[in-house]
Amino acid sequence: MRRSITLTAFLVAFLSTAAFAQTPAAAPAGINTITVVLPSLENFYGDLKVPFDLAEDPKGYTTLTETLDVFIVGIQKDKPLGVRMMSSASGLNMTMSLPVKGSPGTAKTDPQYQKLVENLWDLDLKMNPPPSPALIRLVPAAIRTKTVPLRLQPTEKLMFSGFDGFSRRETDVVHIGKELADVRALKGPIVNSQPEGVDLAISIDGKSQKPEDRLKAFDKIRKELLGAAKKKEGEAQTAFDLRDGSFKQVVAELERFYAESSSIDFLWRLDNEKKTGALDILLAALPNTPLAASAELVKNEPSAYALVSSQGAAISMTSKLTLDPLRKAHAAELAKLVKNHVEQLIDSDAKKEAAQKTADKDSLAILFEAMADVAEQGELTGCLRSWGTGNGHFDTLGALKIPDTAKYLKLLEKIKAAAGPITVELNVDKAGEVEIHKIVSPGVQANLAEIIAADGSIYIGLGNGVLWYAAAGAPTDAVPPLVVSLRMGPLTQFIDSYRKRNPLPVKAKATPAPKAAPAKGEKKTALPKAQRDTSKSPLEQVSTLMGDMDLQKIASKAFTKDDDLIEFSLGDSEGKAHVAVKIDTGLLRFVGTAASKFVKDNLADE
Repeated sequence: MRRSITLTAFLVAFLSTAAFAQTPAAAPAGINTITVVLPSLENFYGDLKVPFDLAEDPKGYTTLTETLDVFIVGIQKDKPLGVRMMSSASGLNMTMSLPVKGSPGTAKTDPQYQKLVENLWDLDLKMNPPPSPALIRLVPAAIRTKTVPLRLQPTEKLMFSGFDGFSRRETDVVHIGKELADVRALKGPIVNSQPEGVDLAISIDGKSQKPEDRLKAFDKIRKELLGAAKKKEGEAQTAFDLRDGSFKQVVAELERFYAESSSIDFLWRLDNEKKTGALDILLAALPNTPLAASAELVKNEPSAYALVSSQGAAISMTSKLTLDPLRKAHAAELAKLVKNHVEQLIDSDAKKEAAQKTADKDSLAILFEAMADVAEQGELTGCLRSWGTGNGHFDTLGALKIPDTAKYLKLLEKIKAAAGPITVELNVDKAGEVEIHKIVSPGVQANLAEIIAADGSIYIGLGNGVLWYAAAGAPTDAVPPLVVSLRMGPLTQFIDSYRKRNPLPVKAKATPAPKAAPAKGEKKTALPKAQRDTSKSPLEQVSTLMGDMDLQKIASKAFTKDDDLIEFSLGDSEGKAHVAVKIDTGLLRFVGTAASKFVKDNLADE
């Protein structure tokens, strides 16, 4: 049936994406550096019900769980299961450990394991030796030849067709992985050592392997990730440079976290009664590393900007964050990439005259200078508040610490002297020591009608080392150096309004791939060969399988109540860097609505 086919394709893509590399079976076993644990499938199913309940789609939940049940035949639903990433010179290789009751033996003495391997075979995750001797005719001769020199134990199997790797049966557990040495090295089931209430735990053990060895292992992932970035047809070079450059910065951060941390814990909790979620990330760095120096900069301190009211704000950000050398370099590079792309967008606008284009770039020069100043001073200190006023429009205020206000005044004077389509009024008001200036830019207003007043007015305040949108009060008690909150409803309205004025090009619908008939002796749940597109990377395959979800439309449907808040903070807790994320009910409703659509489009019976 179609639902099994689609979920099988997702499973295959996930296994391929997570493993990244495969080396000869003779390679030594890697070291377990990352562990992912689900407390149980029962707990997972219970959590999965929450977003579907919020989407008011009990049928979708039933369809999805019934489909998942196809894949877990033989697996114990009340025991922990998970993934261990084995780090070695060949890269980071994934292994899965599934709880299956029983001990190695014959098909009769180990019935749950027999059910599992028969089910995997039916789902086109085949193995040698096969579940029964009669199926040996369906094992290609090349696979049988490849198996002989491996000298597999009776509890071990070579996996092929859908996933290339190995499995090994052990008492009450089955291990599956890309490398035979890794599968053999695993001992015992996954252990859930997390406190009650943690629904998913990811732990990185930085003490199990030397940093230089972890860097070598991560190098494989880095090349895989960066290699997937390709310029799209019709995409401007500056747009690609911005997208590619931003992604490279993220990968560089991930590499440092993995190689220089002593421990990182990701703990996800879902409150099934309140229908809210929370993610806590706790990081401890290895001593005498750049990451340790970076973590020392993340300290809770008083901030004057924390007193700027955020009541009812759709967007709220308060920051007093010092940038380490890596992030300073990233901030400087990002400022250049953003400037290049925005100026390219202005220059390519055929509707604007040359004078208007020059004026638009001059007015935005204030923003680009501010971004460059953040990088130069190595500090992001300030605040931002935006209030939704309806129909996707916003009122915004804020402040940013800068090293020198004189050059901003010169920029304003330059725009005024140009006497172009943008007008500047200097010193229109004063608040304490802050001189307030007014810019009127019809061109910018036309492009950003949702956040700039109808008359195009923008107010800039220049004080002692501060670029102001509003004044702040006295310092508060110690607060995290970065706090951000977002209300998704007003932001969704903003995107709706912007897209009505700037619609995306209509995509041509792809022709569905033909479904291959199952081979003789196989069930219809097997994955059609046509769905295995080896020309695409695993990440691209997952994206293709997702299809066009129209997430904007789903968001408009989900974010209609006052339960749409996401809160993020970066601070310190008991000597560790602490990222805390709180997710309101509306976000879970959005996930449920998207999942409901995916189930209807891909898993519902035809």
